[in-house]
Amino acid sequence: MNEKHRVGFFIKIVLICVTVFMVVKITDMHMEIRDLREAEALLREQVDMHELSIEELKEQLRQPLNEETIKRFAREKLNLRDPGDMLFVSDLPE
Repeated sequence: MNEKHRVGFFIKIVLICVTVFMVVKITDMHMEIRDLREAEALLREQVDMHELSIEELKEQLRQPLNEETIKRFAREKLNLRDPGDMLFVSDLPE
């Protein structure tokens, strides 16, 4: 009878340990799923912003190429200036 009690006690301990382990793992998985959903939402927001930027660039490409557009491109992308423009140099961080 004493041996039966030991086996029954051991089985109860094992079942309790397995149950605790499963509860901890399930909780951990739920937290990981929540984190992944938050990351997905952030990435979707970034994709939306980039798609908007792409649409703006496509719209710029559709506009005719005139002298003002060329000057703006030269200033913004190539860092070129008109003769007589004054340049200010700053060593402050942007």
